[in-house]
Parts: sequence; C-alpha cells; structure tokens
Amino acid sequence: RLEQLHLRQNNLTRIPGSIAKMTNLVHLSLGTNQLSSLPDAFHDFSLLRHLSLERNQLKTVPESLALCVNLEYVNLSYNSIASLPDIFGNLTELTSCHLTNNRVLTSLPDSMGQCIRLQSLLINDCALNHLPVWICLLTELQTLNVSHNQLKALTHAVSHLLKLKTLDLSGNQIQSLPATLGNLGSDVNLRITGNPIIEPPASVLAEGTPAILKYLLNDLNSTRTVYRTKLMFVGQDNIGKTSLVRQLSKRWENALTETRKTKYDIQKSPISTDGIDITHFTFSLQAEQSDSKRSLRKVRKKKEKKPSVSVDVWDFAGQEVYYATHQLYLLPRATYLLVFSLVSLESQNVLEYWLRSIKARVKKPDIVFVATHLDDKSVVVNDVIERLQQKVASIDRSFAKCPFYAVSSTTGENISPFFQALEQSISNEPKLEMTIPHSFLLLENTLYEQRYQLTIPVITKQQLRRYGSICHLKEDEIKKCSTQLHELGRILHYPMNELSDLIILDPQWLMKVMATLFTTKHRWLKNGVLEHNVLQHIWTNYPASLYPQLLALMEKFQIAFAVDGDVSSLVNVIQPNTDPHHQHTSHAMNRNTNLARGGALKVEAQASLVPALLPSYPPVSILAQKWKPDPSLSLYSRIYRFS
Repeated sequence: RLEQLHLRQNNLTRIPGSIAKMTNLVHLSLGTNQLSSLPDAFHDFSLLRHLSLERNQLKTVPESLALCVNLEYVNLSYNSIASLPDIFGNLTELTSCHLTNNRVLTSLPDSMGQCIRLQSLLINDCALNHLPVWICLLTELQTLNVSHNQLKALTHAVSHLLKLKTLDLSGNQIQSLPATLGNLGSDVNLRITGNPIIEPPASVLAEGTPAILKYLLNDLNSTRTVYRTKLMFVGQDNIGKTSLVRQLSKRWENALTETRKTKYDIQKSPISTDGIDITHFTFSLQAEQSDSKRSLRKVRKKKEKKPSVSVDVWDFAGQEVYYATHQLYLLPRATYLLVFSLVSLESQNVLEYWLRSIKARVKKPDIVFVATHLDDKSVVVNDVIERLQQKVASIDRSFAKCPFYAVSSTTGENISPFFQALEQSISNEPKLEMTIPHSFLLLENTLYEQRYQLTIPVITKQQLRRYGSICHLKEDEIKKCSTQLHELGRILHYPMNELSDLIILDPQWLMKVMATLFTTKHRWLKNGVLEHNVLQHIWTNYPASLYPQLLALMEKFQIAFAVDGDVSSLVNVIQPNTDPHHQHTSHAMNRNTNLARGGALKVEAQASLVPALLPSYPPVSILAQKWKPDPSLSLYSRIYRFS
C-alpha cells in the first residue's frame, strides 16, 4: 500500500528488487545516487505520477518507463543519457520533463510531440543542435529551457507556444531570431544572452524583450525582394556538362554549408553525373548588367549593396536510361542549357530529343545552346553551329532565336565571355526579381530544415498545412507558396488529384528512388516488366505506404504503364534475343494483358511496363519480324506497340 518512497542520497548502485512489488507507488525519488542502469520493471507502476532519477550515472532509459502512463513529472537531469526511447511519447499525462545536463543528448524522439500536456520542458546543458518542428504541438508549454546547447538557429515552431512565460535560449550559437517570435506575448521572459545575435540589431536587443518582439512582428508582416533563377544543364553523357558546372563553381559562390557541398567542390577530375546533381550558387548582380526599369537602378542610385542572385544549377545525367525520368523536373521557370560536343555527332543528334521534351512540358522555354570541345581543331565550329541552327529552326521557329556559344572547359577558351553573357541573360529575366511575404521565406526555410531532418524527405498536405500555420500563413497562401517552390524546383508537388498528397522536399531523393529501378542490377525487374509484388525487394529503404503514390507518379508521366491481368505472357513476348544464331519459339500476347493509357493508378494492376527498360536487343517474338534496323543508320530509338 506504500504510495511514496524517498531514497535520495543513499549511494545506491542498484534498485532493490523488492521495489517491483510496490505497485501502489505514486511518488518515487531515487535522485543523487550511483545508479548506472534501471530494472525493466516499470510496467508494474501504472499509478506512478512522480519519478526523480536526477544525478545518477544512467546512460539509457528502459522502454518500460513509457508504460507508466500516469506519469506527470519525470526528472532525468545530470545523467549521461544519449537518447530517449521512441515510445517515450506514450507519457501523454506528462506536465514536467527535466533533462538538464545530459551532455550527450543530441536529439529528442518525434513521439514526444504526443506529450501535449507538457508545461515545463528543461533541456538545458545538453548537446542539441536543433529543436524539432513538432515542438509546436506542445501548446501548453509555459517554460522551455534550451540554454547552453549547440543551437545555431531556432525553429519557427516555437512561435506557436503562446502560453510561454519563460523561453531560455542563452548560451547557444544563434545569430538570428525568427520573425515569428513576434507573436509571443509581451510578458514572456526571453533570455538570449551568450548568443552571437546580429538580427535583431544590437540597438533593439538593448531595449529588452518588448522592443525585440515588436521588431520581429513588424519584420514578419513585411515583404522581401529576392532574385532567383534556375539553370538546367542537359545533353548526352560525357560531353562536358559537369565540367561546365565545375567552371561555374570557380566564378560563383556555393551557397551551401561545408557539410552539404556537392561533388563540384571536392572532385578534381570530371565524372559522369548519376541522376541529377543540384548545386545552389549565388553571385552579385551588377546594376549596370540590366537595362530594365526594375529596382536594380535604384541600387545604382542609392549605392546600396548589390543584390545577390540565387541560382539553382541542375546537372542532368546524360545516360539514355535516365531520359524517361527527366520529364519530372522540366519546369517553366528555368533557363535550359543544351550542351553538345563539337566532335560528337551523336550528342548533336540528341538535341532534337531534348528540344521536343522541353517543348512538351514548357510552353515558351528559355534555351541556350552550348558547344564544348572548342579546343579540338579538327572541326569547323561555324559550320557545325550553322547546321544545327537550321535543324533546330526546322523543329520550331522559336528556336531559331536561341543563342549558340562554343567553349572549352579544358583550356578555358571563351568560358569567361560565355558566363558574362549568361549573367547578362539572367539579369534580364522578367521573373528574376520577386517581392514575396517574409512568411513565404519562413515556410521555405522550415521545409528546407525538414529535408535534412527526415529520413524520408516526404510530407503530406496536412503536414504542409501545419508547417504553413507555424509560419502564420493562411490556406490559400500555403498553396501559392507551394506552387512557387515547385516552379523553382525547391520541392516537388504535383497538382494532380492522385498525387496532391505527395510533397517531396528533396528533388534528388526522387531520382535516387528511380535509380533503384533504372540503374541497379537486380533480378526483380525482368525485361521492362515490373511486378508490384517485388517492390518490397527493390524499394527496401522506403516505406510501403509510398509505393502506390510513386507508381502513380511514374504512370502520370508515362514512365510506366499499369498492366492488368496475367503478366507472364508479357514477360515472354519481350524476351530479348542475345544470340542472333539461336532460334526461339514465338509467343503470342495473352488477350487478358492490357496496358493502361496513363491516368490514376489502377489498384488491381499486378505489374507495370517500364518502356525505358525494354531490352535493347530485338525481341524473340513475332515483333522481331518488324524490327529491321538500317545498318547505315545509328540506332536512335526503339518503338514498341502493344495492343
């Protein structure tokens, strides 16, 4: 019947086993002992409300602690706990959680977002490098102490804790306070000493909390002028796209941190791109580079700091196997640099494919042609360019106005004039300058943080709404911001009904998923036929709940086609003939096998046909009779027709 047990300061090295029999305990105090572990017996303490374990030598917390579902107070301070169990979130009655001075505690489990009754959360003097976004769910919090950690930034989610009375951020590495903090009550005790804060400025900080919050609120309701664009390097593989981007990296500043820089900063020799590489660059835009009447002239008159242009450079893999997936990324707000080699006729022929692909997705694309290998004197440059100018004009008259440049990444010939012309072209883009609400940028930054925090960088519309509300955006504003970020290639969010709940925060992640189908050698995908029951063996690192949406995405962009009915005959009919001297028996297509014509994913479909993975050799079946390549021509494409 014992309800309270106090064993503080007894130099205990272990908990007596007899405690497990005290199932009526409501208050258990074991602080300031020498406990290095806890027994897995907390499942018997269903009535426990107060648990003190501070100042011990604990390194782990048993999962059975989460079974004490009536716990209201837990103190684990001054231990050596590196992580909390995932089921810690089961403690939904918790009102006070003290984790102070666990020097190796670097993060909190996402499940703690379920502890919505928390009023006091002390995580000071630990090793946290970020506060999770789910902190916004703890709306009852009155005290949040994250002082003396390793925080470099503060999530906007904190601004949703409107009942906060004390917010202690002191002793971190925070340089800027988020504008959304302006929504906190003016009576909050905001502690920020010991941070290298530059925004708000020191003059505002000196006036105290009310002045700081007023400054931040005004900032939140303001707008920002930003300069943004996107460059898409496309063309055949091994003709110099990556080398061009590397040359660009010598001229422009990489906008990423050291830990997120790409191969262009660490590789010395050119390598072929695998999928898509995206690099974020910035450069200062000279006012005299623009002849427009935009605010760039104001910059010149006021002699203010030159605006910085943010450029996302996309380097597309040139291998044919990736071509089918590239259409996922062909967006309107971009300049397309079609790269070809002066000494490669094949790379020049592929330009037609890219022109037609881009034109199919973008009504009025901005296209620049770039010829590489200018240092090779075996070709007459003007002859090649004139021939290609005539060819592209025959495809579409609008292409006749597209500029051509010839460069050499090896010798550097014409590189500087080309990049100067490129910067001039960027400065004249009509949509380069954008005036947007500050809250839009806050949402973008929040999603960018999540990209690197989530194992799978995918969220739902509901989660997007939550992040948008964190940044104090309304429903229509969230939709508008999402559209802008998609057009800029910062996220992927397709408006189709069956895909509207799929929001991909990292475009490169999607290419990695596709690469498991297109480049990984495995025995599951046979001759272009993807049977859905083997996806678990191919997409082993991705949750099964994403499979239907990923398949729907592939079908919507005609990367794959759903197959209804028996697929065995389909596998047989496209069996490749790798030995031209060997005779095979033809197979007829099963009448119950049909290809869907795109649209929504058919739940009953057993498999998908992936045309890009059809065999390059003539099929064994009767289709081989229709396959009569002209030996005088290079094989440019293959066409399969299925009834």
